[in-house]
Amino acid sequence: MNNDTELLKKRFAELSRRADGRGCLLYSGFLSLNEQSALASIARTLPAPYSLYGGAEGCERRMARFGYAEGDDTEGYPIDIIEIAPKSEKFASDLTHRDFLGALMHTGVEREKIGDIIVRGKHAYAFVEAPLAPYFADTLETVGRTSVVCRAGAVVPEGELFRAEESIVRVSSLRLDALIAQAFRLSRGDAAELFTAERVFVNGALAKGPSAAPKEGDIISVRGFGRFIFSAVSGQSKKGKLVVEIKRYV
Repeated sequence: MNNDTELLKKRFAELSRRADGRGCLLYSGFLSLNEQSALASIARTLPAPYSLYGGAEGCERRMARFGYAEGDDTEGYPIDIIEIAPKSEKFASDLTHRDFLGALMHTGVEREKIGDIIVRGKHAYAFVEAPLAPYFADTLETVGRTSVVCRAGAVVPEGELFRAEESIVRVSSLRLDALIAQAFRLSRGDAAELFTAERVFVNGALAKGPSAAPKEGDIISVRGFGRFIFSAVSGQSKKGKLVVEIKRYV
């Protein structure tokens, strides 16, 4: 375990102790999958409960809230949505997630202040820490070579926020490495190496191992490849393989 991870765990423990001692709610910044996994690994030792939310269902980068919350678990998080749009659609470049993230961080803000970014055409919608939304609106003027306007308090357009395509894969056994190999068209050996490299997460927690069996509704994330939802085993093929339904995020 490296020193950075140990320091992170100590920070989580301190937030939990303060939330418990003061009887209040305290929040982390937006956590990566590795950071969420580190938090999950010490969950049983924390004096106060915690929950995770990134601004909408399906977000990968999520804040941790420590303390006893009443009502809806998603209420109260200090998260706002900013919309980044080109001043002129006609002359705007085709911008990517990396372009928008780079522009936001170029304003001098740390990565933990920025959550997921959804790109829709030449527009982007970013989940950010609420106090910083007006700052981004006032500061962000360009993404790449494209002049943009940034608006706080935005609403993501109607429709599926994170698009997922349904597909069928056939596996010899219900193991994570088999599913990942089929979902991302890898060999079983390459899929197994992803576990050794600690790049596989299930619902935000580091996967226990390649032989683990997922449960229906689990979100399986593989850093560098993407993520998918394990939906169900729908049957068996004539060759005796399991027919599995998944939804892969695109």
